[in-house]
Amino acid sequence: MPRLNELIVSRGIRFTDFHSEVPLCGPSRANLLTGQHTHNSGARSNNGQALDPSTTIATELDEAGYHTAYVGKYLNGYRKFSPDRYEPPGWSRFDVINSNQGKYFWYQIRDRDGTISQHKTEEGDYSTDVIADIAVERIREAPDDRPLFALIAPYTPHEPNLPAPRHEGDERCADVEAWAPPNYDEADVADKPDYIRDAKPLGGDGFDLTAHCESLLSVDELIGRVGDELERQGRLDDTVFVFIADNGMTWGEHRRVGKVSPYATAMPAYAAWPAGRGIEPKDDATTLSMIDFAPTFCDLGGCQMGPYPNGQLAADGLSFASLIENEPLAYERDSVLHAMPTGGDRPVWWSVRTTADHPQGRWHYIENRDGFRELYDISGGLCYEWSDGAEGDPCEMFNLLAGDVDPEIEALTETLAAELAELKVEVAPEPIPKPEG
Repeated sequence: MPRLNELIVSRGIRFTDFHSEVPLCGPSRANLLTGQHTHNSGARSNNGQALDPSTTIATELDEAGYHTAYVGKYLNGYRKFSPDRYEPPGWSRFDVINSNQGKYFWYQIRDRDGTISQHKTEEGDYSTDVIADIAVERIREAPDDRPLFALIAPYTPHEPNLPAPRHEGDERCADVEAWAPPNYDEADVADKPDYIRDAKPLGGDGFDLTAHCESLLSVDELIGRVGDELERQGRLDDTVFVFIADNGMTWGEHRRVGKVSPYATAMPAYAAWPAGRGIEPKDDATTLSMIDFAPTFCDLGGCQMGPYPNGQLAADGLSFASLIENEPLAYERDSVLHAMPTGGDRPVWWSVRTTADHPQGRWHYIENRDGFRELYDISGGLCYEWSDGAEGDPCEMFNLLAGDVDPEIEALTETLAAELAELKVEVAPEPIPKPEG
């Protein structure tokens, strides 16, 4: 992805410990838009209509004077929304895939005025390219005298990972290595919950990423076209770029392929702001969550999230704007919440992930709905760089609550269980004052 590398990766920050609160696309998008925990936003499943959009990053930035644009996939179930939810407040322009999920071909685009355009199966109908066309047009028409906030959400690389026809068999993806971290197709899953123990071994040497690579080539072209338009307008250097995934995934870790497990919260996240922090690339290991984006964007844009429809006055997430500005994070945070509260055919669980600020160190504690508990020592760096026998267990292969439990581990578990209980009902009671200096 050369344009992604040119505009963001090579001159920005890679956040190496960024996580979704819920590894499922609908709730995760609600976390992004609101900065609220899932239990506070109400969007606990892929029913996007459960979210009341009257307070989002769009409404707050709109009040702060921004021209706002949303292009691409919106909340799941959009086509079945009641008419009063088709046009959420705060967006100056709103062009979304008019379906209940998202598609590559044979779909509609609905704009803020209710105009619907039909796209079929010609090569020019490939949704990532259509979204790129619209995004460039929306940036081009943005008022010169107002700052711009644009959220561009292609369906790619969602399954079935369909590349644009021009990229099928592209030689740039021919030699992409299969994904095989140490926990890929884990051999011994006796210490895992039932849905993992019941999973059959995957076989093979790793997860084939060829189709994902081919489909992402069009996303790279989208990024390049957006960058070119911003440069034409003179906005490029003073644009804050953020590139993230929708939610976490597993590609064969612990025999799982897909979302929804507590091992699937990690996600890629990059940010670049040449005018604000320069162009020196760096890694940042601060533990961050999807709920942190809305307060961060508001901090950078001169607004504050809240109050919300549920009565809370401020976001549950914390602003990490200072990190984008190359300053230390102003707040300490002991832990972040993860959850899969939906049910159906999905495993239901809640977990707490501690940070480097936690007095007990780095841990991931999980409570499954059936009462099965898991605890992992997640020190030791990134899983795909870790090897068996090294410090910690970032690949979460050794459940410390399986079998006989050491008294110290039992005491730690009770501490983490109490913290999780508090996070499961947490509501930010009031705005967190911005530190001086």
